[in-house]
Amino acid sequence: MADQEGFGASEVVSSVVVLRHGARAVSRNAFAALRSWETSGEACGAVDQWARHLDRLSTTGGQQMHRLGEWLTGEYLAGRGGAEMRNSILSGDPAALAWFSSPVDRVVRSGSAFWEGCRAASRVPVGRPIACPDAPAPMLLNGEDASDELTRPWAHNPAYTEAMAAWKRGPQLAAKASRLGKELEALHSRALGLGAERQLEAASPTVADATSRPETPLRSDGSESVGVGSLEDGPLRLYQTTYLLEVMECERYWTAQDDGKAATAAAAHLRARDGAAAAGRGADARPPPLTRPVTPRMSPSLWPRQHRTVAELSRWVWEARFFSRQAAGLGRPLLGRVFGWLGDAAATCSAAAGAAGAAVPGAARITAVSAHDYTLLSLLAALRVGSYPARVVAFGAFLLFELRRWKPLEGSGETEARWTVDVYLNTEPFPFARGPEGGPAAATQLSTAHLERIISDLPLESAQYLVGNAAPARPTAGYGAMGTLPGVGGE
Repeated sequence: MADQEGFGASEVVSSVVVLRHGARAVSRNAFAALRSWETSGEACGAVDQWARHLDRLSTTGGQQMHRLGEWLTGEYLAGRGGAEMRNSILSGDPAALAWFSSPVDRVVRSGSAFWEGCRAASRVPVGRPIACPDAPAPMLLNGEDASDELTRPWAHNPAYTEAMAAWKRGPQLAAKASRLGKELEALHSRALGLGAERQLEAASPTVADATSRPETPLRSDGSESVGVGSLEDGPLRLYQTTYLLEVMECERYWTAQDDGKAATAAAAHLRARDGAAAAGRGADARPPPLTRPVTPRMSPSLWPRQHRTVAELSRWVWEARFFSRQAAGLGRPLLGRVFGWLGDAAATCSAAAGAAGAAVPGAARITAVSAHDYTLLSLLAALRVGSYPARVVAFGAFLLFELRRWKPLEGSGETEARWTVDVYLNTEPFPFARGPEGGPAAATQLSTAHLERIISDLPLESAQYLVGNAAPARPTAGYGAMGTLPGVGGE
């Protein structure tokens, strides 16, 4: 933070954290899209095995959110929060902690685990237990529909949907896919396990392949055809590299505990079916849940360089989707709420200014928003960050907005406090996946090594320009490079 002329020391008085949910199973969208490449003789085993788990928050995901809550009201609060902020939270003021959420089930469950982590932070030596209420239902942003529109704006904006449909059929995606040629087809087929002979045939693109591409055929509903084995499907394969990366990330954090839950559900299903039959009632005709364990299949099928290729192509697709002119306004409504909450905290603190470090009732000191990775991308675009982060936005990633109060120096001529906002991004708070070196427990080990400040000393009164369409914020130089949050140790 730069010094503010005429002002002395500063302190953090309020924070807003917008966080992606924890690790989960494969989404329904990815499952349907990738399975559509199957033929009668070939199945995508790496995808099919997720059929009974779709979209479910995993045990690891819940534990990650719990740990993040512990960190925020534990190490973070003790190391970064000003005295007034700490005292307001530790005093038990019911307004000091606030939680909002997307209405999507896995996100609400993540937020609930996060809240429990906030309450459990008494294990961290910050003085005394966190006295917040038992885990409540999340507060909605003016109703469930509004919450969904604010946390998933891409799903509620017809102009954006139309622009993305045109982009998928347009020259940028087609040109990129054409340059990749058969290499992309081989990568896609290898990841899905769709035939070694096709992978070999696709290994060497020809000059004709690289320079010509017929139009992608469309279905009657306007979506792309997904026939396997033709170069016409190149743009669709490129677009769906994000789904390949999703499956690999889900494999990375899935544990035997999650398979155990599925087995328990299967046993309960069979008991209910047998009980219904014994009582003469109609038995449940549905098949019992799948009990075979989920095992990493896609990740081991690819070489390390192919892992990197999938990640880089996914970042390219997401950058085109969320850092374009068409997507620039998606995150502004939620960003307006974030700066509004910080403004309310500043006003409350100013109105109740008293003894240094005194708790100020009614001021939200930490506000949490449980959301999605695309929510974070939409906010980054609204903050005028011009490109996708250098690392993939992983499970548990979060944006942290800090409201800082600068007190005027005596004799400086300044009579009122100055308020500024710093913004931090942690793209991968849980970088340690299961494996021989750490086991499943490592996947809940929190790291701040990838936490970096992306906007510094933004005057609070200027925040309205970000929400509107005027002067952009100036990201800190070096955005995308590794950094740490001052005062909080990295690992």
